[in-house]
This record gives sequence, C-alpha cells and structure tokens, in this order.
Amino acid sequence: MRVSSVFAALFLCASWASSQSPGGMAFDPYGAQPGVYWQPASGLNSPYGWEFHLGAQGGIDNNYLFIEMAAGLGLTTRLARADVLGIINDTQRWVVGDRIYDFDYFDDGVERFGRVEFSFTGPSLSFRLGNDWRIGLGTRFRAMGDARDVDTQLSFYTYDALPEGSRFTIQPGSAQGATWGEVNLNLAKRITTATGELGIGVNLKYIRPFSSARLLVEGETTITKINRGSVGLENSNIQVALTGDLLENDLGRFTGQGVGVDIGFTYSTGELIGPQDQPQLTFGVAVLDLGGMQFDETSEVHRFSADPNRVIVGDDYNFAESGLASLPDAIEQLNSDINQDGSTRGSLEGNGFTLGLPVRTALNVSYQLDEAVGFDGRLLINTPLGPNALRASQGFTANARYSKWWYGGSVSLNFHEFRQINLGLYLRAGPLYFGTDRLIGTVLSRDRLAAGDFYAGLRIHSFKPSERKSRKKRRKRGNSRYNECYQF
Repeated sequence: MRVSSVFAALFLCASWASSQSPGGMAFDPYGAQPGVYWQPASGLNSPYGWEFHLGAQGGIDNNYLFIEMAAGLGLTTRLARADVLGIINDTQRWVVGDRIYDFDYFDDGVERFGRVEFSFTGPSLSFRLGNDWRIGLGTRFRAMGDARDVDTQLSFYTYDALPEGSRFTIQPGSAQGATWGEVNLNLAKRITTATGELGIGVNLKYIRPFSSARLLVEGETTITKINRGSVGLENSNIQVALTGDLLENDLGRFTGQGVGVDIGFTYSTGELIGPQDQPQLTFGVAVLDLGGMQFDETSEVHRFSADPNRVIVGDDYNFAESGLASLPDAIEQLNSDINQDGSTRGSLEGNGFTLGLPVRTALNVSYQLDEAVGFDGRLLINTPLGPNALRASQGFTANARYSKWWYGGSVSLNFHEFRQINLGLYLRAGPLYFGTDRLIGTVLSRDRLAAGDFYAGLRIHSFKPSERKSRKKRRKRGNSRYNECYQF
C-alpha cells in the first residue's frame, strides 16, 4: 500500500510539469530553445534573431503498478482540491476527494523498472550572430530517478504468492536518483558546403548538485521470505550512497559539483523553402549528457554484506513519521541486522561518490514539405557509461507538424521505451506552448495508467524576421570577413 501511495504522489507531480526531450516541441523549427537540449545545433535554423525562454517538463513511467481508468491531469485536479486522501484498508483502492480509484499490479514475467524525470528551464536567452552563429545562455534545474533490472520475482503477485520460508535468488539491480542545477552555454556554427550546410553545436554545462541517493545490489542475493514484512538475506553485497543534505535533513544546499557536455551535428540539403530559407531535408546526430557529478565529503558510502543469513524485520524500519531524519537510524539498524560487528557505523566504506549523467544518443531526420508543413523522426537510445549512471527516457518518435511565425502545432506517434505506443500533441500560440507525448493517459483516460507526462512554457522572441542571406549568397561570400549582426 505504501508503494502505491508513493507512485501516485510521483505521478501527480510529474503531470504538472514529459520526458526530458518532448517530441512535438523539440521539432518546432520556430525557436532555438529548448530544442538545443536534445540537438545542440538545432537553433541554427531558427528564424528568430533572439529568444527568451521559460519552461517546465516532467514525466513518469513504470511497469510495477497502475491506476485503473484514470487520466493524469484529471487526477491532479482532484488532488489539488481534495479534502480526503488515503488508501482504504485491506483494499486496493485509493480515495481522492469524492472519487475512488482502483489500482493493481502488473502480473507478467518481465523485469521491473521505474523512472521519473523533471526539468525546469530558464531563464534562457539565445541570439543569432550574423548568418552562421548561434549563442545561448541558460539555467536549468533537473531531477531524475530510476530503478532498473529489478528481478521479476520481486513483482507483487509473484512475491505475495510465495509461502513463508521460501528461498529464492535475485539478480543484480540498482536504483539511483539526483537533483541538480545547470548553467548551460550553447554555441552553434553553420558551415556552407557545395551541396548543403553542416551544423555543429555544443552545450557546455557547469553543474551544482543538491541531493543524491544510490543503491547497488551486486552479485546474486538469496532471499528468504519470513513474512510479508520481513526477509532473510544470504550472500548479499549491497552498497548504499547518500549525500550529506539527506543524512542531515538539510535539503536545499549544494553537495558537490560536476561538468557535462552535449555535442550535436546536423546536415541540411535540398531546396530552400519559404521566406525563412528553411532547408528541405535535415539529418542530425547528437550525444547528450556526457559527464558526471562528484559529491563532497559530507556524503557517505556504506556496504552491507550478509554471509551467512541475516534477518531484516520490517517493523524495525517503520520511520515514516520521521521522514529524512530517520536515515541515520536506518543505517544504524542495518548495521545491527547485517554487519553484526557491534558497531553502528561499521558499514561506512568512504565519503564522497560519483554519479554519471544520463548519456543518450539521438538520431533525427526532418523533411520540410512546404513553408508550414513538415515531418520528423527521432530515435533516442540510452548509452550509459558505467553502472553508476542515471538513465533517461528512450524510444522512437514520428511527428507531423504545421508551424508559422506566431502559431503552430503537431501530432506525434511515440514508441516509449520501445515497448508502448502512445499519441502526442503539441500546440503553440503566441508566446505560450504546451503538449504531451502521452495524450492517452495524461489528458484522456487510460484503462491502465502507469505513465504520464506534460510540458508547458513561455517563449518570447523577435517580432519580425531577422534577415539572413540565402545559401547561394553565403557561398559567394564564404571567404569574406562580412558578419551581419543580429537584428531586433
């Protein structure tokens, strides 16, 4: 029941703020931000001489449990005005104000995972310098957590069906999460070739992390089910890392630093379309979030090894009312239960640890049919560097859009995590935009609601087209020192 409540709370938070690289918004050719966060060279084709941006996006996905017949935004609205909230005892029913939602657990033979992502972008500024340069500077707050490779034997129904005293072995798995702030410098350069234009872009990131926690289960671990709330552990090798702000219940302070970089390349060719000289065909590739975070000496890394059998009694860890203040107590209790060396700090292995950023590879192609209509495809693939790294969303997106200077929109087909298909919708009117990559489940009810996302933002830009020399004229003057300033 507690797990269900946590999931519901995370889903509701994510519904307000889509995955880190929402499809429809990222493909809009009218605007440099925030598309540069998934393709650093994308701003080169923006018609705006300058642009100011504020935005938020977030998403959640899991295959452990779901809420029946619900929509994320409707659920969020009810929660905002609910005076009653809770789980009905001994039932799988969740009360939100005047509405009762049923929830259940997936019952299949696949490994479990969970992921939550948030990003709040801005203020961000982007300028075009002359014909061939784009520069941008912005800030971003990010929060991300993921659990991966969770053994299917830990599925709710599978575990619940085991009789007390059952012994089974689980495979290695991990869970990690972090919150951090970034200062981003975007630089992009266009190079005219005989057949088209090459774009090169980079985002340089200076990172200040806040909170982070990591759990690594290394090697095979044997579990004995004692009862629903207690287990026995054998041959376990578990590492737990926590930042100092969590241990001291002092959220909001910096706990280290880090650096990161995004690198992207585009190639545009074909006939130039419309007064803004939009390229007909553009290919792109990018590597996102190369880098990591180093947490300071206030952090703690603990290792718990159980050999032979050690018993963990669930009632000894009932610290729910104490919140984060209970973390040191939980560490001491684990020392008592697992290490049994007479010391409440015997598990301490070191101070400070590193966490890799969620590295992904992005491949994209865009085709401009006419001045307003275009089609896009994008492939996002997780490519983590090492086991101690976050993982972001991945999948494939096919997008059809209609874009003008002051308004636009698109519909997309999204293959999330290469396992689930959903529709996306994006709308832009004046300075405002919003959308979702999971229309069914976020706006429209879904029979099994296990994921949702939504994004929205404010984008203010130059009020008239900023003149840009055609590709033909740029070739003629390619060796000159001419440099046109941006215009307001």
